[in-house]
Amino acid sequence: MSPEDAGVLAALFAQTGSVLLEEGDDRDFRVVSELPEWFSQRFPGVVRGGGVSLAGSFPVLDHFLVEARDHWRHGDGVSAVKSGVWVEDEGPTDQEVPFEATARSVAGRRLLVLDRPVMRYADEVRFAQRARESLLDNEALERAVAQRTRMIRAREDEISVRLVSAAEFRDSATGAHIRRIGQSSLLMGRVLGLPADVLDVLDLAASMHDVGKIGTPDSILLKPGPLDPDERRIMQTHTTVGARILRGSQVPALQLARTIALWHHEKWDGSGYPDGLEGEAIPMECRIVSVVDYYDACANARPYRGALPVETVLEMMQAERGRHFDPEVLDVFLELHPEIVRISRAIEASVGSGAEE
Repeated sequence: MSPEDAGVLAALFAQTGSVLLEEGDDRDFRVVSELPEWFSQRFPGVVRGGGVSLAGSFPVLDHFLVEARDHWRHGDGVSAVKSGVWVEDEGPTDQEVPFEATARSVAGRRLLVLDRPVMRYADEVRFAQRARESLLDNEALERAVAQRTRMIRAREDEISVRLVSAAEFRDSATGAHIRRIGQSSLLMGRVLGLPADVLDVLDLAASMHDVGKIGTPDSILLKPGPLDPDERRIMQTHTTVGARILRGSQVPALQLARTIALWHHEKWDGSGYPDGLEGEAIPMECRIVSVVDYYDACANARPYRGALPVETVLEMMQAERGRHFDPEVLDVFLELHPEIVRISRAIEASVGSGAEE
């Protein structure tokens, strides 16, 4: 490097507030550029062209020099490595001051630039602060939306539960029945891999499968004996009555409840009611409720008969595999039967203790 070039370089570094150093064979550095004020204060007595030891002056720099020396051995004379900005406490007030080091190999010379990028560091701090404030604002907004969503969902659930509870004023057995159907359907839905948004409302929606019985006369609903053909036709209308009660809602739980209320008596072979749907044309949620509802109705006492033995009910259901019931859904039910029995007992205990009131 010519004296003229060296002079230009020294002036350039003086203007930028940076200092250019060159490492010697003894690993001390020689100052190549003019000395900015901050460097002279940090290393008093050092002059341009003089030597300075950087060891121990900056802990971060000590680590960076390991990487820098590797670059000096293998550098291509074009690329450089940077330490990234680090912060030191400086002065009587322990003010935070940013530093950055850059290592470059030029014509075999091991050059090191020390810089205090105060303006850039301040800009980065402001940017980070704005980003942090934006994140905090977004988090606050998300929390507000989540809270509002929970409030809306709680109101929706309360309205739905009150609608379902109307059945209990007419038939206490039906009240326990709807709770068993809801919880058992949710258990099966999880095992069968229903989507999370469906599982989120399945318990409540399945509980409403018989809401249409509000429109069934007591003389039929509470009849102690078998229904005649005309009475049975009227009883079967609880599916379409329930669908009419629940239609037109924008609430996901009520939308699913309408589907279940309408089609939970459809059969896998197409012989069910009200629409004679067959196979996979029947929504999975309805196929689940169909199995759970059949079991619960047979295994528990009804106004027209006593409870059937569980073994008898399971045999009856297995005989209907592929006819009344989706084979896959029935198999899952049989696998989960012990857990479903536990759910039923817990509900009966709750009703018996008055905890539901």
